[in-house]
Amino acid sequence: MMADLAMTLRRAAHDRGVVLFGLIISLVLCLPLLQRLSPPRTGYQAEYALFQTLQDTDERLAAGATIAPGVATPAPEDLQRELTLIERVTASIDDAASPVRITRQMYRLRAEMLRQADHGRDYQDFKHRPLATVLTLRQDVAVLAWLVRTDGRFYGQDEVRLPAGVQLARTLQRFVSSTFVLLLGAMLASYYLFRVKWLGQGDFFNLVPLGKGRQVAWQLLAAVLVTVVVVVGAMGLATLAALLLGGGDWSYPLAYSVDGQHVLLITCGRFVLSYLAFWLALMAVILTMTALVQQFTRHLATGLLAVIALCVMLQKAPAGSWFAFRYFDLAEVIAPAAGAAGRAPGLIGVAVMLGTAALIGAVALLVAQRRQRI
Repeated sequence: MMADLAMTLRRAAHDRGVVLFGLIISLVLCLPLLQRLSPPRTGYQAEYALFQTLQDTDERLAAGATIAPGVATPAPEDLQRELTLIERVTASIDDAASPVRITRQMYRLRAEMLRQADHGRDYQDFKHRPLATVLTLRQDVAVLAWLVRTDGRFYGQDEVRLPAGVQLARTLQRFVSSTFVLLLGAMLASYYLFRVKWLGQGDFFNLVPLGKGRQVAWQLLAAVLVTVVVVVGAMGLATLAALLLGGGDWSYPLAYSVDGQHVLLITCGRFVLSYLAFWLALMAVILTMTALVQQFTRHLATGLLAVIALCVMLQKAPAGSWFAFRYFDLAEVIAPAAGAAGRAPGLIGVAVMLGTAALIGAVALLVAQRRQRI
């Protein structure tokens, strides 16, 4: 039986479609690294324009101007305190002060802005463009407070030369959405599990003296191994590329919010591992679901559409906390909404998805045995 599995894996390794999926994932993860070709720009320089716009806005408000009807003008002492903090930050950046000093100055400014925002100030410029929201300020303050405690350096949102850990974590957070993983996973699973029938090999396997359920089991096991190699290999390649272009720093904090109010801080290393666990668990559910759909149709396109439709509908279906398809959203796995009753934190969502995958896989094997065909 191991020889059959080895032969299946060898075929997958030479399958251009499987290799193409791996290259697509690698390209998506490595694409943000091209930003390093841009001229060097530190996180403080990327924030500098915002500080100057904020300073101009405060000075005009202090002179008696109003941003928009109905928007309260901040108290003069608040404006003066904020202007003083802005000047300290910009002066530190102009003087090329140490990263720790600039980070501390930025923390004091953001904390003051958050205090004013919590008291009702609406941060926007005179063109009605938002300068900051309560949520973004809370995220910035949480990250900066962590960095002040650890004497760390702040990396701005637009910084282009990031350490490998920060680069990969921000890539996953910004460019690799749960929807992308879901659709790509459905395409990979459908392509891999349907290609036996698609290539006209189904009749040959029907002649093999091996139980149909066991044939499906071997196909599923091979598909899981191939998926692990493709996903882990792509993320490893992106990590290696980032490491070759810069340092590591996997302990940098990443601000994550689900409900738009509460902020969770998670290190970049833990975020990447959590994302990898989420991705593989999601693929396990999709693979077993595809194996089940495979028992009722031999057409690749039909199977693909059926799997995608099931994923989308089941994800939106109302259900209890332990319903696996609600964990198709990365946020439900990494940072469940704080204060929501019954929400499973951490990697419990991954465990629920893996358990559901095992259940769906068992149903697929049972159906295969009953129908006596792959």
